[in-house]
Amino acid sequence: MEKIIKIATWNVGQDLENKEINQDSYKYIQTQIEKNNINIIAFQEAITESNNLQALAKYISENTELKYCEEISLSPSDMNDNDKMGVAICSKFRISNNEKYILENPNLIYKKTDIITYWSHDKGFNISQIEELNTIVIEGHCLPFHIFGESPLKYKSIYEKLEDKILSIIESNKNVILLGDFNYTNIFELFPNLKDKMKCVYENEKTRKDKQIDYILTTNRYKT
Repeated sequence: MEKIIKIATWNVGQDLENKEINQDSYKYIQTQIEKNNINIIAFQEAITESNNLQALAKYISENTELKYCEEISLSPSDMNDNDKMGVAICSKFRISNNEKYILENPNLIYKKTDIITYWSHDKGFNISQIEELNTIVIEGHCLPFHIFGESPLKYKSIYEKLEDKILSIIESNKNVILLGDFNYTNIFELFPNLKDKMKCVYENEKTRKDKQIDYILTTNRYKT
């Protein structure tokens, strides 16, 4: 009998209603996980360190069936002063091993106004082994080069290193789920050698400002 797995990716980013990430934000996320019977979820820009809130992954693990979690704390939160944010995975299935993969940071700076300056923060991926599913879940967040007026294709080496990592896992005969915020509209331009190895679970979906920059990919052995 085939096992049905519901997976999701969520860039927490900004809570436009509350103007900050708070307990109500967490409860809303919890409700959506339960309402949609999500089994595995990837978060980007999730609170990982705070004096006022639990880390989001810890909250989800304690309040839903997604008891297993891993996270990487990466940068200051752009919403909550003094908090840190990063990427996280929460899973109903046990994570038997997790590798943290940090992307190369090109250290870009963009002065938007006299008082607003952007710096490129570290981004990264969790590479999580779920033995029950014979699957490696690779979830994370790529740099928003568009904020700096740059194209990610100018920094191909960053993506080539991650692509090589993904290909080596696929070649070890593992099923792979790749998901997250890639901050680019054509994922196979970033990872051209994955095109014959993986397929998009959904395509042509508007995930940010009428563009798709968030993706879920699986190896071809999965039915989607």
